[in-house]
Amino acid sequence: MLDIFSDPYTWVTISFLGFVAIVYFKGKTSITNMLDAYIASIRAQIKEAEKLNKEALAQANEFETKHKNALAEAEQIVADAKTQAQNILVSGEKEVEARLIAREKQLDAEMAQLKENAMSELRTHMAKLIESETQALMKAALKKGGSNDLIKNSIAQVKAAKEAA
Repeated sequence: MLDIFSDPYTWVTISFLGFVAIVYFKGKTSITNMLDAYIASIRAQIKEAEKLNKEALAQANEFETKHKNALAEAEQIVADAKTQAQNILVSGEKEVEARLIAREKQLDAEMAQLKENAMSELRTHMAKLIESETQALMKAALKKGGSNDLIKNSIAQVKAAKEAA
């Protein structure tokens, strides 16, 4: 049995086991503390990641809500624009119709005035024509010697007009 102690492998093994025992008892707390610190840092990173995840989800929900509101607002703006365009179109049509009616009335008034002027000119022309023809007929009748008959007829007409009045 003493031969075991003379063997160098035995002393290497005993030395190794002693070293491991010393490292275990002396380094156990420092290794444990180091591992605990590493675990704590991992836990802190996980908590930070969870916090960031919650914030990201909250922002995503907020952006989605804003997006829905923006879409609704855009739809409302489009609907309002369509309504305004329709109102402008209707008012434009009414304005054009009113202008056409006013222009038509103006043209009717101008047409009536032109007719009145034409009739007035026609009456004037007819009166002048009748007067010139009457004068020509009277001159012809006076030349034939019918002046006495003309004077008698004129006196009779004046008397009849006096009696009628």
